[in-house]
Amino acid sequence: MAISDKEKFCETLKDSLGELVDKVPQDFIGQCWAHWQLLIEWNEKINLTAILDPAQGALLHYRDSLEAMIRFQGNSFVDFGSGAGFPGIPLALAMPQQDFTLVESRRKRVSFLRVCKSTLGMENLRVLHCRAEDEPRGFFDMALTRATFSNYADIEGLFSWLGEKGSVLVFRTQEDGIDFPQGESHIYELLGRKRTLEIFRRTG
Repeated sequence: MAISDKEKFCETLKDSLGELVDKVPQDFIGQCWAHWQLLIEWNEKINLTAILDPAQGALLHYRDSLEAMIRFQGNSFVDFGSGAGFPGIPLALAMPQQDFTLVESRRKRVSFLRVCKSTLGMENLRVLHCRAEDEPRGFFDMALTRATFSNYADIEGLFSWLGEKGSVLVFRTQEDGIDFPQGESHIYELLGRKRTLEIFRRTG
């Protein structure tokens, strides 16, 4: 009997959690599957992801997002350029006691994120329709982003949203070809692809 998309997604994500399996809520995988279903449904109307295979989605979106958990500092987090909700939504589902804010500039994607918040009942999630360069809507312990920035000045600009000891965590791949000053790097691998988390702190 063929394995269903739900089985592929849930089993792949569960198998990939490793030591994180005991750190996420019992309904975490089911909630991620619910988000994935919304993503695939909305993807027919607006471009949210090029990844359509459920097993690849489980790894390259959800498990990838969770890599930040072991580098987290603080209780309030802001995700810039959240798009389809990565990394903010998987992290908010995994850490329901922490507060997450998603910043997205594109109206249709904001609508999608707000539907996700409502459908999944995520009380620890806030969605803002604005840009990183706008006036900060609060001050956070850490900024996160999987968006590709063209220069380091864009990263520095995120510090305006952070408290005095706040830091910026950037998801990067070797293919992005962008030369940033060296941050605190954590290298890992998913589906044979090397990926990097870089943490930047204030320099002055």
